[in-house]
Amino acid sequence: MPDLVYFLLVAPMVLLALTVHECAHAWTAHRFGDDTAADQGRISLNPLVHLDPWGALALLVAGFGWAKPVPYSRANLFAAHPHWARWTELAVSAAGPLSNLLLAGVLRVAMLGAAWLPPEAQPLALAMLAAGVVMNVGLFAFNLLPIHPLDGFRVFCNALPLDAALAFERTRAYGIYLLLGYLLLTRTSHFSPLSPVIDFLLQHVYHLYA
Repeated sequence: MPDLVYFLLVAPMVLLALTVHECAHAWTAHRFGDDTAADQGRISLNPLVHLDPWGALALLVAGFGWAKPVPYSRANLFAAHPHWARWTELAVSAAGPLSNLLLAGVLRVAMLGAAWLPPEAQPLALAMLAAGVVMNVGLFAFNLLPIHPLDGFRVFCNALPLDAALAFERTRAYGIYLLLGYLLLTRTSHFSPLSPVIDFLLQHVYHLYA
C-alpha cells in the first residue's frame, strides 16, 4: 500500500484513539470528584483539545506516540473519596488504556457492518478499521507497562500495598530511560515483549465479534 494512502487511512484512527484515551481520563477524574481537566475543556471528543502534533506524528511513524496529558489533582480525588482514594487514582489512570480496548471492540463491530457499504468502498473502509483495531489494542497494552510516564506506572503504584508502592515510586526517576530502552529494543531487534499479549488480545477481539 502506498505510503500516502496508508497515512490517510491511519491518521483518522490515530486522532480517534488519542482523543478517546484522553477524554476517558478526564471524564473518569470528573466522575470521581476532580474537575481539573473538566475546567480545561478536556472532557471532549474534539481532537484539537487533546492533540500533541509531535506525539501524533510519532505514533504514525514510530508506532508509539502521545497526546497532551490530562491533568488531575490527587488532592481532589483523595478529598472526595478519603477511604478508597488510591483506587480512584488507579481508575483515572486505567481509564485511558481501557477506553482503547473498548474502542477496538467498537471498530471490530464496525468492520462487520462494512459489508453494508458499496463494494468499491469496502476495501478502504476495512483497511482503516482494521488498522484502528490493531492500534487501539497496541495502545492498551503499551500504556499499561509499569513505567513512568505511562498510565501503567500509576495503575501499578496504586494497586500495590502502600510500602511497596512507595518503594516502586522511586523508579519514576528512571522511567524515561527504561522507556527509551524498551523502544530501542523493539526497533533494533524487531521483537516486542508485548507482541504475544497484543496477538492474544487481537484474537479475542476478533473472535468475540465474529
